[in-house]
Amino acid sequence: MICHDCKAEEGYLHTPGCDMEKCPKCGDQIISCECDNSKLSDKERIPWICYPNMCSRCGKLWPALFLLPDEEWKKYVEPEQRKSVLCFDCYQHIKEAIDICFYETKSGTPFLHGQVVQQIEAGQYEPL
Repeated sequence: MICHDCKAEEGYLHTPGCDMEKCPKCGDQIISCECDNSKLSDKERIPWICYPNMCSRCGKLWPALFLLPDEEWKKYVEPEQRKSVLCFDCYQHIKEAIDICFYETKSGTPFLHGQVVQQIEAGQYEPL
């Protein structure tokens, strides 16, 4: 793999000014961070290594990214996974599994998946 901006090969240093180079002090992009990197030696600079985005559930490489309101993400994704990448298909699966398995009847009584079909046919469910 090579850096898409400066074409550095893995293990080599980025070309000065490359927007992919990370600051060794703060971890942000070196071209836009506020650290003083004017006297940085080559030994202090971080070489290019490709760390691909990967769906934490299915392992798909470079999934298309999508945006959701924070409230929705927190509703469906457990706390330990909220900083992970999910592909849209896995997110949809998680969302549908939760929505299908947990409904509430109009009277407020919770029920599980075994009763979902009966409740849907009777028009007696409301999503949580």
